[in-house]
Amino acid sequence: MLTFINIYNQSSTLTINIFAIFVNITKKLKQKVENRLKKNLGNLEPVFNLEVNLMIEKYIQPEIEK
Repeated sequence: MLTFINIYNQSSTLTINIFAIFVNITKKLKQKVENRLKKNLGNLEPVFNLEVNLMIEKYIQPEIEK
């Protein structure tokens, strides 16, 4: 029983570590995309972000709520 608990704890820790790595990678990718948008769009970035948010509200959010 003690061995099972030990294995369970190790697997839980591994799962948490993998999740933390995934979150980290996602944050870094988001930063890269934001930096590219700033570089490529310049002053148009707020307009682009507004358009993306409107598209999300119009098309994606209704699908999630179903």
